[in-house]
Amino acid sequence: MLARPFAQILARRNEQVALTYALPVYAEPHGEPQVAPNAEQFAQAVVTELNRVRALGGLSAVRLNLDETASATQVATHYFAAALGRGQPTDMDTIALALLAGWHVTGMIRDGGFVSSLLPHTRDPGRWLASTLEMPLGRSALMMEGIEEIALGPVVLDHPDALGAVVVGYRFHHGNDHADDVKRLLIRTVQARRRMKLPPPTRLGDMQAVMQAELARVNHGTAQPMEALQRVLARGVNQFGADMRGYVVEATSLDALEIPVEVLAQPKLVLEIGVTHHKPQGAAWAQFVILVIFVDQHTTRA
Repeated sequence: MLARPFAQILARRNEQVALTYALPVYAEPHGEPQVAPNAEQFAQAVVTELNRVRALGGLSAVRLNLDETASATQVATHYFAAALGRGQPTDMDTIALALLAGWHVTGMIRDGGFVSSLLPHTRDPGRWLASTLEMPLGRSALMMEGIEEIALGPVVLDHPDALGAVVVGYRFHHGNDHADDVKRLLIRTVQARRRMKLPPPTRLGDMQAVMQAELARVNHGTAQPMEALQRVLARGVNQFGADMRGYVVEATSLDALEIPVEVLAQPKLVLEIGVTHHKPQGAAWAQFVILVIFVDQHTTRA
């Protein structure tokens, strides 16, 4: 289910003070108002202004993905027709999800954000961007750290003048170093056991290299995640002389990993976690592959 803004509210504390309004500093249009005569110049002006605003926030510049932008341009009018009640409301979700998929985007997409905005009575791209960045959805899609490419489907209307666009920002996977992701999952495990008044888990240090090698095969597309898990478990049993258990999780977010309570609740938890990513056949985005192996304390031989 996609988020969708339904209201904008201006609140004040003192009814005796006249209402005033000013754009947030980070979104304030730069220089004199511009006029976008057509959709193409509107899109280019938005990218230029967006990169200026991102630079002010210490964020890297983004580039316009031309192929995905062409797709977005084709469907933008249909999106806003549905938004204005001239089409099926479900068309909006269909279009947004298709653009988020990024079928024309090269590279392994890690995640992305979508925003749409239609601003009447203006042809100023800077004013459109400032209005869009006022919304949490706009800042999430366009000001998120790590965004490298955007796709922008512009709409320029007459009678009255209006500017609109559907925009997606994409983040990508680079390389196969997921050490920070593993650390993040281990911290979550430690915190969960602390809440259960249990000591921190012990890592299977000697298994880290084995797990990384098997996950590299998954990342390169030469092995399936379940195959990697079976190989790691077999190696663990042979190396430690202990019964091992494990599982694999495939998801677009690390938050999808939930270590079962029966595992966390073991008095002495000895485990190892590994993370990589791959792009399954037919998938739009890359997916995380998370391997978790642990010593089965209930069956391990003395």
